[in-house]
Amino acid sequence: MLFDGKDVSDWVRFPNPKDTNRSPEFAWKVENGHMEVVTPPGARQAAMSGTKSSVITSGHFHIEWATPAEVKGEGQGRGNSGVFIDGFPELQMLDSFNNETYPDGQAGAFYKHFPPLVNASRGPGLWQTYDVYIQRAKVVDGKVVEPATITVYHNNVLVQDKLKFSDPAQSGTLRLQDHLNPMRFRNIWFAPAKSDPK
Repeated sequence: MLFDGKDVSDWVRFPNPKDTNRSPEFAWKVENGHMEVVTPPGARQAAMSGTKSSVITSGHFHIEWATPAEVKGEGQGRGNSGVFIDGFPELQMLDSFNNETYPDGQAGAFYKHFPPLVNASRGPGLWQTYDVYIQRAKVVDGKVVEPATITVYHNNVLVQDKLKFSDPAQSGTLRLQDHLNPMRFRNIWFAPAKSDPK
């Protein structure tokens, strides 16, 4: 369990290099079983909060998230955040319900890499889910002999199907983006694979 609705003792802030506020202190609000992005003073660029330790190996990652109920902005300025797992590009979070933007920038996309197979977004303010299945690369003598794969379900709809990535990372931290929007997150967990199928 990475976030159970209360405990954020393993979470820290990762400032953007351009931020004037360099504090690593986790500043997001925790209430009613969820955490909500609160951008600290002096943070004028998108930053991140995430786990201190390397926890994401091969296995099943789950997160529930919600964009603001009150719609403000459009395109990339509307309910923007993202999931960052070392070894893979950003898995975009966005209010993509009746909101036009570029295909590989909408919810369910690997940002600027792969658009989702379908737009599975729920309306503003509603809870949504990502279920992400990761198989890390097979590495022999420091070389990737089989690429990593990643599959994503958005609200139980397949949006990314066994995409291949050549990054050799075998584990990594989880980071969530503060894109200056009050996004909410809850029920975040990771279940490591019981065995390597290879």
